[in-house]
Amino acid sequence: MARSWQRVSAAIPATALMLMALHVGFASGASAASPVPSIAGSAAPSTGPSGPDQAPGALQALVDAAQPGAVVAIPRGVYREDVTVNTPLILLGDGAEIRGSDIWAEWQANGRIWRSAAAVPSFTGGGFCRDARCAWPEQVFVDGQPLAQVAADPTTGQFAIDQDRRVRLADDPTGRLVEVTVRERWLTVEAADVTVEGLAMHHAASPAQHGALQALPGADRLTIRNVQLSDAHGALVSFQGVAGASLVASDLSRGGQLGVHAGGEGTTDLTIEGNRIAGNNTEGFDPAWEAGGLKAALASGLRVIDNDVDANDGPGIWCDIDCHDFTASGNRVSGNTRAGIMFEISDGASVEDNIVWENGWGYPTWGWGAGVLISSASNATVKGNLLAWNADGISVVSQIRDRPGGDAVRGVSVVDNTIISDAMGGFMLAWLQDWPGSMYAADSRDAGSGNRFWNESPEPTDCRFEWSDCLDRLAAFATTPGGSGSEYLSDEAAHVALAETDVPAHPIPHPSGEAPRLRTVLLVVGAVGLAALALIVVLVVLYRRRSTSTGGAG
Repeated sequence: MARSWQRVSAAIPATALMLMALHVGFASGASAASPVPSIAGSAAPSTGPSGPDQAPGALQALVDAAQPGAVVAIPRGVYREDVTVNTPLILLGDGAEIRGSDIWAEWQANGRIWRSAAAVPSFTGGGFCRDARCAWPEQVFVDGQPLAQVAADPTTGQFAIDQDRRVRLADDPTGRLVEVTVRERWLTVEAADVTVEGLAMHHAASPAQHGALQALPGADRLTIRNVQLSDAHGALVSFQGVAGASLVASDLSRGGQLGVHAGGEGTTDLTIEGNRIAGNNTEGFDPAWEAGGLKAALASGLRVIDNDVDANDGPGIWCDIDCHDFTASGNRVSGNTRAGIMFEISDGASVEDNIVWENGWGYPTWGWGAGVLISSASNATVKGNLLAWNADGISVVSQIRDRPGGDAVRGVSVVDNTIISDAMGGFMLAWLQDWPGSMYAADSRDAGSGNRFWNESPEPTDCRFEWSDCLDRLAAFATTPGGSGSEYLSDEAAHVALAETDVPAHPIPHPSGEAPRLRTVLLVVGAVGLAALALIVVLVVLYRRRSTSTGGAG
């Protein structure tokens, strides 16, 4: 089982420092590109308008006229406006839609290029980018299809913004529905006890780390239910400093940076339940910074339950930096380019009864591609999960990260999980530390027990497990605190486990031919070096003997 030699970051201390810098979150700036590819399907069409356009400001007028506690039944149609809710009420939007775009019909031909008569407003940028388009919040849609933005000289299916902020198209817009995003937000909630239900919302130039549907401090007990959100530049929805809010039974796709963003002081008891969060980070934000399905920080009591989290470019579910009392349970997490579920630089988590497969292949390095990753965090329980075909199974990583309460990883329990891997997979269960920390000490209370494994390759294989050192056999791992009670599943039992959870019986093919691990490289190079040195010594001895012999004969 050959894997990248980069996996052993302990041998490269700068890696830990780089990751610590990238994982700061809640910041802005610029960064160099990373090699993680964009997810497939990022150019999927958005939903077409669901009805006639309503008069500008019509929805805001309905909201402003409502009495506290009123039910506002929104007439069907498309509302092209940015609405603010600052009083408690219920918004019911069956068949109603908010769009951050306007229809642009005035275009001028200039050779092969069509130029808009109107100018696009200036938007807020920011964020750490992997791809250049991450820095461009502008959006254009033709007949519901998003066009790809380029710096200049667009071709078919593309657009550019010139120095006067006019849109430039290569495709003839005549007779077609051309929508250009002109607003950063759909809906801003400032009041407590608001419910938003049944609305669709599309097209917004939201900044990085902000939502096109934005809950601001004071929007406590906000309920968002059965909404459809897509095509924002930053996050689709953001909960900032709110208590007791919930996002339920909704569809969130094609967020430019994130599907769900949450956190900040006062973010408590947030529930994300029964949603589909798929295909986010279409704009090429750096996943090592903040991108993917869901990311929260500085949050207490976050519950992520029974969601489908699929094909996001970055981690699927990520609670980072001073999270407390975090729960991830009953989720189906698949096809995300980074870790499936990640709990980092935080204290207090329960990751239980999730089904997690085909995650982490965008960064299969030193355990970072795990289905479940506990990173420089403490008091976390990982229990009863099924993990299959991930780049790594479960990883517990200990690094110097200036974590609140100290850097030691303590009280992490990995219990009764089922981990299934193919020959391309890396660690099945690994406890990884690249500093003189205390993760392996008995008083740290870090332990694994009762976990079951299946691997298509026979033993021994390179670093299938780790506890203080690389272990290629389950029998050796089972003697460590991190592998107590470990056992292999039979082929039949592994097949049943996959079938019962509706996980594919076989992995998606992944690129092969990666370089071997650094440990293997060093051993091979060392062995070759020693052999070469021995040969040199032998040759020198023979040469000296010959020289001595020749001198005596003269």
